[in-house]
Amino acid sequence: MFRRYIARRATQRFDDEALGRVLKQCELENDEHAMAQATVGLSYASLATPGAIEERAEILSRQLRSVGPHFDDRRAAAFGGLLALERLDAFASAKERPGGDPLEIDIVGQFNDYAPVLELAAERWEDLKMALGGSLVGRLSRGYSDPSAFWQAFAP
Repeated sequence: MFRRYIARRATQRFDDEALGRVLKQCELENDEHAMAQATVGLSYASLATPGAIEERAEILSRQLRSVGPHFDDRRAAAFGGLLALERLDAFASAKERPGGDPLEIDIVGQFNDYAPVLELAAERWEDLKMALGGSLVGRLSRGYSDPSAFWQAFAP
């Protein structure tokens, strides 16, 4: 819980070098909420740093294709970071594997706390609809075949 608080506070001070280092450590966190909060915060910090947006977007685009035990968490955090950068094009064009199906993530899983990502998705819902069209719910709720399950999880 304390790591979540630290990540949230650090995202409010982009000009503080020590807090920037804390965000980078939190981005590697096993707590999905702290990881997502740190990823979003680092993306906002990139907006304030000339020339850093493209580099950050590239890092997040690679993170979208994460594999391994925490891949869902890393992918959800990367999606949140791209939302913060307003780079929905990077998510819209992402594929599960080169030449494969569009990348799907699960930001509404019942055992995960992606609140920072959900907040941004709600704020930018219209932009998401424009970028993803009719595939929006399916792209954000991998494994949910019923759209009503997505909406119940997204807005309990």
